[in-house]
Amino acid sequence: AQWLGPYLDKQYLSLLRYLHFLAVAHIAYIIVDEASLRRAAGRAVARIGQNAVPTFIFSSVLDTMVQAYGKAAD
Repeated sequence: AQWLGPYLDKQYLSLLRYLHFLAVAHIAYIIVDEASLRRAAGRAVARIGQNAVPTFIFSSVLDTMVQAYGKAAD
């Protein structure tokens, strides 16, 4: 893991994040096929993906509300 030392600096961290994203995307591409998208779970995931921006906004607002509730409960 010493060879990773220079790349763990914040200046180069974006490269590792990009490589991680590409690796996960490649695995998802291999695992997901058309047959799995026809099943109910696959359709639900596809629908969430088609509505990515509203889903992200909803999850962000929900997270903010949960954090505010947690701080108010303390």
